[in-house]
Order: sequence, then C-alpha cells, then structure tokens
Amino acid sequence: MSGRMGGGGGGGNRRRSGGVPRGAGRRDRGDRRDRDRDRDRDRDGQEQQQQQQQQNKHNRDEDEMMEDLAALQQQDEMSDDDNAAPDMASEPEERENPLVLALEDLQGRVATSLNDIKLHPGVRSSSSPGSPTVHEELATLMRPVLEVAAHTGPSIARTYYNPVGGDIAIENSCDDVYDQVVSDLVLPLVLEMAQSETIPSKRTAALEFFHNLWKECHKAGSWLDSTTTGPNAGPYASGGASLAVPPSMAAPGMRATQRRRQAKRMTKEG
Repeated sequence: MSGRMGGGGGGGNRRRSGGVPRGAGRRDRGDRRDRDRDRDRDRDGQEQQQQQQQQNKHNRDEDEMMEDLAALQQQDEMSDDDNAAPDMASEPEERENPLVLALEDLQGRVATSLNDIKLHPGVRSSSSPGSPTVHEELATLMRPVLEVAAHTGPSIARTYYNPVGGDIAIENSCDDVYDQVVSDLVLPLVLEMAQSETIPSKRTAALEFFHNLWKECHKAGSWLDSTTTGPNAGPYASGGASLAVPPSMAAPGMRATQRRRQAKRMTKEG
C-alpha cells in the first residue's frame, strides 16, 4: 500500500515537472503586450519625428521667404531714399537761408501782436487819471504789426537778398517779403478783424491801422518811399511817384522795373 502510494506520489511529481510551469502563459502574453507597446511607441516616435522635421522645414521656408521680402523692401526704401536725396539735401539749405529765418521771425512777431489784440477786453485797463485810453492801448499793441509791415520788412529784404542777381535779386527779395508778410499775413488778418470784430474799440483800431500803414509806407526806407535814392529807396516807390512823374520821363531802369512788376502782377492774377 505504501509502495503504491509512494509510486503514485512519484508519478504525480513527474507530471508536474514535465508539463508547462504554472503562470508561464501569462508571462508570454505580458511580454507580447510589452513588445507591441514598444513597437507602437517606436512608430509614434518616428511619426512625431517626421512631423517635427516637416514643421522645421516649413519654418525654414517661411523664414527664407520673410528674409527675401525684407531684402526687397529694403531695396525699395533705398531707391526711394536715393530719389528723395536731392529734396532732403535742399531742405537744410532752405532752413539755413537767412531770409527764410528772418521771414519766420517777422511772421511770429505779427502773430503774437495780433493775438494780444484779440485777447484785449476792448475797454480801458485803468481808470486812474493820466492812464492811456483804450484806443491808445490798442494802438500800442498794433504798433509792432505796423513796424513789421512798413519798416522791418523792407529792411530785412534789402539785408538778406541773394547777391548773385544784383538789382533784380533785391527786387525779388522785396517781393517775397511783401507777399509773405504784408500781402498774405498782415492785411488779411487785420481786414478780418475790421470786418468781424464785435467790440467797437478793437474794430476801430483795425480800421485805423490801414490809414497808419499808408502813411508809414511813404516814409524813408519803406515800400513807397520816393524820396530816398540808392539801395535804400522804396522798392515800390514808382507806384507812389507815378502820379507826379509821367512814365515817359522815368529813367530807363525804372521803366524796365515797372515792366517787370506789371508782368508779375499779370502772372499772379492769372
């Protein structure tokens, strides 16, 4: 009995030792899953690497395209700068022109004085005995405008003209100063004040300005000075003296000047 039991026990051990160990199938399936997972991971890594390479190539293409566009734009700007170089070179010369600087200064003086007149209340500042009247106060404020229009303007024109053109250069300089200071600035602004100002005293001061300007322009060195000879003579003196001197008796140089001025007036009038 013991022999059979011993023999039976030995046979059972031999079958267990000769068969597949318990749990080996599960290990094989786990190994296959690991291998499949590694293979999928490798495939995903390759796909991501390819996508990254394609993205890098796309970025390089975009960078090259932007560089080409920037180079073209820079070439266009350089060509524009070359075309604008003469104008840019002429601007400093114009700013440094003494006549241009003097004209800006005269225009600034006129604008400052007229602004002071506009800010004036139009009534007497002080009622104490001996203090200026409102008309005297406004005349004092208007005096710088009168000085610039009648005296400082022609003096500046004779001082800062271009000496290359001789007498014609002086005449052109006077024309520029008169047009920009008197004709285009002083007269329109004072006329507007005389027409639209609602305060009677200020409107009276604007109207009185024209009467005073006419008198000042006939004084020595001004626009209509017909008494001074030489370079300080009034550039438009022939206009004031034409009533007393017939055109046939005028000097040949004066007749030529009159013809030039008449041609300029016709050109301006169109």
